Amino acid sequence: MAPGGRAALGAPHAVDIDADAIAWAADHLPWARFQVGPTWPPLPYPDGYFDLVVNHSVFSHLDARYQDAWLQELRRVTRPGAYLLLSFHGDHAFDRMCESTEAVGGNAEPHRHSRAASGILFFEDDLW
Repeated sequence: MAPGGRAALGAPHAVDIDADAIAWAADHLPWARFQVGPTWPPLPYPDGYFDLVVNHSVFSHLDARYQDAWLQELRRVTRPGAYLLLSFHGDHAFDRMCESTEAVGGNAEPHRHSRAASGILFFEDDLW
């Protein structure tokens, strides 16, 4: 038991589709568990396995279909009352993209309209 009578935390788990990044992390961060994960659910964990999931800007790179599937999967692998910390590109990145588009003579209005209509803007071939 950890001080204060609480159970000690287990080793963090990390999953990514990038095999090179996982190999580097496994070689340099021996205190965590790493594995290459799937691009589509399920994850190799049982229901309710995690108390905390941290996801750094992954959802910024997924279309709505993938986001919905992964949100359902994160619900499955977290226990009731668990925390999900999910970050994504937001207003600042969107405003910079529009400014950059217009600075080179492009029209960002269709992007603004699409985002306002659906709440999400996804580029199939993001060259920005």
